[in-house]
Amino acid sequence: MKKLKKNLIAKNIILSVIMSTMNYSSAWAVSADMQFSGRLIDPNSCIVENKESGVFIDFGTDIVPWKIDGENYSREIELNIVCNVLATNALKIKFDGASPESGFDDNVVGLTNRDLGIALTLDDKKVSINEWVNFTYPKELVLKMTLVKNPDVKIAAGSFSGYVITYIDYQ
Repeated sequence: MKKLKKNLIAKNIILSVIMSTMNYSSAWAVSADMQFSGRLIDPNSCIVENKESGVFIDFGTDIVPWKIDGENYSREIELNIVCNVLATNALKIKFDGASPESGFDDNVVGLTNRDLGIALTLDDKKVSINEWVNFTYPKELVLKMTLVKNPDVKIAAGSFSGYVITYIDYQ
């Protein structure tokens, strides 16, 4: 009983000290009003159109593997970006390498043949996969796609394919 009484007294003393400290601390508290504001914007409504051939790029059927050197076998298209009701013209574009991963270079679009890839250049500047590139709408962008290969492997004959997803967002 004495032990229980001592514990109860000790708890009351600790509780009193805590309450006193809280009262002392709140006496020095200062209040201030804070206001917040912002503006929610609609997601951009941009689409990419390719005037010449849709979104399918054909490298042909007569590719000679030893001629794949990062310069031969290039295709260039003008990306016709059409946007409606933008909050700002400051946009960015990215090419997501959603196709098979390249077996030799993470900065190129992977193809079904892991020893081949597509290097991307946007307005004469090399672009890595999943890298955002800023631009101001309505600037027309020129995308160049060049077939590249793993330099350490002899490429076997056969078909290949792949794709990227193009994203456009506000900067």
